[in-house]
Amino acid sequence: MIQYRKIAVPCTSCRYCTPHCPMELDIPFLLRAYNEAKVGGEWRLNSLSALPEVKMPGNCIGCGACTEHCPQSFDIPGYLRELREMLDKIRTAAEQ
Repeated sequence: MIQYRKIAVPCTSCRYCTPHCPMELDIPFLLRAYNEAKVGGEWRLNSLSALPEVKMPGNCIGCGACTEHCPQSFDIPGYLRELREMLDKIRTAAEQ
């Protein structure tokens, strides 16, 4: 029996979205982090700590240029917004 890894967003990392991001975000990397957090727990977002602040999901301006070029029509700005909210929740908890 073949078992497939569960993922929240089945992004293939084709990178069609990345050249169109005005903020130059590494969208496949961020979606991979999103998947890891959704499937394995938000603690997995520690992998994003190495990113400079300007490359974090909170810098997505929600323009949708990425979605226009995504062959799977993912709501990338929506996923990045949710990823930002997960990170904000972790930061708030760490500050308390």
